[in-house]
Amino acid sequence: MDAFKNAEVERMKTGGNKPWKEFFNEHQSNKLAGRDFDSCTISERYDSEAGEEWKERLTCKVEGTEYVPGATKKTITAKPTTGVTPAGSGRNTPLESVRSPPQRSYSPSQKSRNEAYFASKGDENAARPEGVAPSQGGKYAGFGSSP
Repeated sequence: MDAFKNAEVERMKTGGNKPWKEFFNEHQSNKLAGRDFDSCTISERYDSEAGEEWKERLTCKVEGTEYVPGATKKTITAKPTTGVTPAGSGRNTPLESVRSPPQRSYSPSQKSRNEAYFASKGDENAARPEGVAPSQGGKYAGFGSSP
C-alpha cells in the first residue's frame, strides 16, 4: 500500500480528478490543439502547458500563496544526512515534477532528433560484419543471439 506524505494528501484534497480534468479540457492550449483529457496519455497531460499551469496553481493553493502566471519558484533540496532519500513518494507523480523540473519532456523536434539518432545507430549496426562478436566490431543481433 502507498504511504502518502501530508503534502501529497493536501494536494489530493485541494486538487482532485474532476477539477483537473475540467481545467485540462478548458485550457486554451488544449482547445487550440483539439485535445481533450481522455485522448491524452498521463505524460501528455502533466507535461503539457495546461499540466504545468495546473501544478503551479495547485501548489499556490496548497501553500496559500497567490498564483502569478509565469512565476516559478525555486525549490531548495536539502541533501539527506542519513541513508533516507529526500521527501517524495518515489514515484513519478505530479508532486514529484513540482519539486524538480521534468527530466524527460520531449518536444516534437526533440522526438525527431531522437528518432534520427537511433536510426543512424541502426544503420551503423547494419553495416557491421556478421559472424564477428559485437565486442570486436561485429553486428549486434539482440539478446540471446550468438555471433
